[in-house]
Amino acid sequence: MVANTVEQLGVSPASFDVGTLRDALRRVAATVHVVAVRLEDGRFFATTATAVVSVSFDPPTLLVCLNRSSVISSAILQQDVFTISTLNARQQHIARACAGQIEQERREAYFNLSTTVRNAPLLMDAQANFVCRRVHTAIHGTHTIVWGETVEASSKPAVEPLLYLNGEYGGFLPN
Repeated sequence: MVANTVEQLGVSPASFDVGTLRDALRRVAATVHVVAVRLEDGRFFATTATAVVSVSFDPPTLLVCLNRSSVISSAILQQDVFTISTLNARQQHIARACAGQIEQERREAYFNLSTTVRNAPLLMDAQANFVCRRVHTAIHGTHTIVWGETVEASSKPAVEPLLYLNGEYGGFLPN
C-alpha cells in the first residue's frame, strides 16, 4: 500500500527543513534553458529554467516546470506553442537577462521566429532549440508543470551546454 500523506510515512511536514532541501539541490548540476512564448497579440515572454526534462520519444515530449506566480506561466496557458532553448556556455548573459536582469519586452531581441512554426521564438545560437505544442498542464504546489509535444528540434554540432550549479553558471569539461 502506498502512503497517501506525509504523516502516513511517519514524518511531520512541519519538521521538514526546506532550506536543507535547497542546499542539497544546489549540489545537483542542471542544464540551463530559456522557455519562451509569443502570444497571438504579439506579447513576448521568456524565462530561464533548469527544470526541463525529456519525457518520451513516442510521442516526442518535453516537460518544464514554471513558477505559478511568473508571467510566463500564465502566458504559456494562453498559447498552444512555446519553445525551449538550451543555452551554450557562452550565453550566461542571456540566462541572467531572462532570469530578470532585463524586462520581458527587451528579452525578445535574443530571438528569431521559426520559419516553419507560427509564433515560435527560437533563441539565436542556442545549443539546441525545441518547438513544443502544449498538450497537458498540471499544478503542483508553487509550480505549473507543462508537457509539450516536440514538433521541431535543432542543435549545434558542438556540445557546450551552460550548466547551473551551487548558484553559479559554468561549462562542462569532459574527461
